[in-house]
Amino acid sequence: MDTMLVKILVCFAVFSFIGWIILFVGIGTRREMRRREMYERKRAQGRIIDYVKRDTKVGNSSVPLKYPVVEFSVYEHKYTLEYRNSMDMKRWPAGSDVTVVYDGNDPERFHLEEDAIFANGGGGAIRIGIIWILCAAAATLTLAVFVGGMSLDGLWFRIRMLFRSR
Repeated sequence: MDTMLVKILVCFAVFSFIGWIILFVGIGTRREMRRREMYERKRAQGRIIDYVKRDTKVGNSSVPLKYPVVEFSVYEHKYTLEYRNSMDMKRWPAGSDVTVVYDGNDPERFHLEEDAIFANGGGGAIRIGIIWILCAAAATLTLAVFVGGMSLDGLWFRIRMLFRSR
C-alpha cells in the first residue's frame, strides 16, 4: 500500500476520533429514549420532596451531585423513590410538581418529563458527530492536497487502486 495513502487514512482516523465518540454518545442516548418510550408510557403527577447528596466518581475525583427524591401515586400505592439523574435544585426546588413517566409493570422504573438530559433524544450529539467527521474528512483532503502535494486525481487513483487490488 502507498505510504501517502496510509498517512492520509491515519490523519482521517485521528481527526475524526472525537466525532465518532460524540456520534456514539448520541446514538446511545437515542437508544435509551426509544427504550423509555417502549416501556415507560404511563404518566402520573409527582412532587420532589427532597434532594439526596451523593458523591459521584468522575475520573479520579469525586463530585457531589444532588439527586431528587420523588413522591408519586400509582393505583393508590404511594412511591417515594430516588431519581437516578441529578437535577438543578434551583430550577426544581423541593416541593416542585413534576410529571413522572413510568413503566406500567414496574413503577420503580421511571423518569421525569422535566429532565433536560433526554430533552432532544441525542439528536444534537448525532448532528455534531456527523459534522465533526465531515470536517475531519475535509481537513484530511486539504492536508493531502496542499501539504502533501497530492492532486485530487492522484488521491482518487490511489483509493481506486486500493479497492481494485482486493
